Amino acid sequence: MTPKYSESKQEFYTGECSVKYSDTPQSPKFNMHVHDAYELTLILSDDVELFVNNTSYPVPRGSLLLFNTMDSHRIKYNGDKSYQRFVLWFKQDFLSEFDNLSYKLLRCFFLKNFEKSNMLCLSEEQLSETVNYYNLLRKLKFSKAFMANERFKLALAQFLIFINDLYFTKNSSNIPVHHDDYVCVYKSILYIQESFANDISRKTLSALTGVNERTLCDYFKNVTGFTTNQYILNFRLSAAKNLLLKGIQTAAVSEQTGFDNYSNFSRTFKKHVGVSPKQYAMQFSNPNRTT
Repeated sequence: MTPKYSESKQEFYTGECSVKYSDTPQSPKFNMHVHDAYELTLILSDDVELFVNNTSYPVPRGSLLLFNTMDSHRIKYNGDKSYQRFVLWFKQDFLSEFDNLSYKLLRCFFLKNFEKSNMLCLSEEQLSETVNYYNLLRKLKFSKAFMANERFKLALAQFLIFINDLYFTKNSSNIPVHHDDYVCVYKSILYIQESFANDISRKTLSALTGVNERTLCDYFKNVTGFTTNQYILNFRLSAAKNLLLKGIQTAAVSEQTGFDNYSNFSRTFKKHVGVSPKQYAMQFSNPNRTT
């Protein structure tokens, strides 16, 4: 029998990787949040709503939700029965042993140029197979067997290959992306994630990837829906949202997210988010808000 447990974001998002099953009477008290990990949440109940970035939509039972390190999100359960789900998350370094294969494993997390790109609706057969993967990962995560950690990583890689196959098959008409496009964008994204607090130029990204600035910008647009400059800005804003929700002072957030001065940060944040940094921190501090 699968145990019930009470979730805490502060307890859950620690370490390099975690996988858990949860059966609770209501949603966990999570605010809108961004974290430095990739998340796969499998919804096993009806009456679920997803708030992600600047939109929201209902999530049917049997949906897999995918979040990258730039997705500001919150999942809300509106039903009156038990809220059942699996949650898996892992950090980038956890897949480092796979070297060049890792960009293929993470590919489904970065494609954001079409509607509801965070949600993958599964058939009953696909749902059953997905649940089997989660249960296998849970078993290996807590196993004391020989090379259990290595087995877990291999199982995770197999699971991600399975998810990518489903994701790209379903969304084939929405994804006009070629292999070379994605490799260049992936290298750039990793660099942006590591260096967003510093000055990042298109020239630097061009040298990193070996393609000219215009071509790289086109690649970014095809893969993420953003130009290179738009992606950098949105990543900085996502990082700023996360820091604000952790209670970090706005001046410190400005410095830590690569904005040249506080006035520019405040003005840019309000222009793109719709409220000032201080208003955002106050507005989203209540996890029970519904809009």
